[in-house]
Amino acid sequence: MIMGYRVPLIAVDAMTAWATTDLPALLGHVAQLTDAREVDKHLLPLAVVVAQHHSAEAVSFLMTELSPSQRPLWVERITHQWMDADLETAAGWFLTPQVAEAGSGVAVSLATRIVGANSPEEAWDWLASLPPGVARAEAWTAAFREWGLRDPGQTAALINHLAGTAPERVADLDAASRGLAESLLQHDAALASTWIGTIRDEHVFQMAQRTLREHLMAELPNED
Repeated sequence: MIMGYRVPLIAVDAMTAWATTDLPALLGHVAQLTDAREVDKHLLPLAVVVAQHHSAEAVSFLMTELSPSQRPLWVERITHQWMDADLETAAGWFLTPQVAEAGSGVAVSLATRIVGANSPEEAWDWLASLPPGVARAEAWTAAFREWGLRDPGQTAALINHLAGTAPERVADLDAASRGLAESLLQHDAALASTWIGTIRDEHVFQMAQRTLREHLMAELPNED
């Protein structure tokens, strides 16, 4: 591409036809764009096309062609596209380590949708399968926040069970405890304090206390 030359936006139907006949050429076309605005304009329709038909190619493109700064936008758009069309596919795509690494910006939305659409057992299996990292922590917090809004007692029992059976999973316990504490605080700080008093694991207890303290401090009037 000649520097400074603006490639016109390709219509979605044209991209679809191009992807069907020669996806590598289409991906290569987007990869060689140097204007960030042009890349952004192409990514949305391209994400739609690839999400519908070419998941393996999407992961390959994500890792080999896009820069680290471009990947979060790509992951966010393709995941949102799949969430609306095929939540199961979106959930599976997000288990790819390269995708999850760039997907912290969409992890909350995806986890909330998965909790709402699946049994607790199925959602739990998905959470446990997520690669380690920021996206996993965001997803765990979102899931336990959602569960806490529905059944705080059962959710607290689940966290206590996790603390008793897998105490080495400190990051998961932190994220889960924060999610439940946040959900309880939406209802009643006293209820959150009551739940915190039932925690048996010292680490989870400290994490929940910290979340409660941060919330209460944020609620104090600003004296400036």
